Amino acid sequence: MLTHWVGAWFRHGWAEVAVVMADQAYNAGNEDKAILILSQATAKDPDYYEPFNYLGRIYSHKGNQALALEMYQKALEVFDQEGIDRKTRRLERDFITKNIDTLQKQLSSKRQSAQHK
Repeated sequence: MLTHWVGAWFRHGWAEVAVVMADQAYNAGNEDKAILILSQATAKDPDYYEPFNYLGRIYSHKGNQALALEMYQKALEVFDQEGIDRKTRRLERDFITKNIDTLQKQLSSKRQSAQHK
């Protein structure tokens, strides 16, 4: 675990360590703590996509699709600016894009249902 934290420090510093800490909080059932940690990470390093990506995952799990979509869109925007190798880039970008598409469909379906009531 310590080697993961030390290795994480080199690319994006505290933000990468924060993702590890948020993951631990999330897996322990403390979503609010994970959100707080990730929000601090995005404030300190807005050029790292992973905290935005993880926030999208948590907000989606909590049922807040609109905020999840916003976070995934920000993750994709930042991701496209990062210099990541081509294979990793394609796989991760596809994952983020799939989440965006799914959430957009869910939100569109909710809007249509609300209009028919």
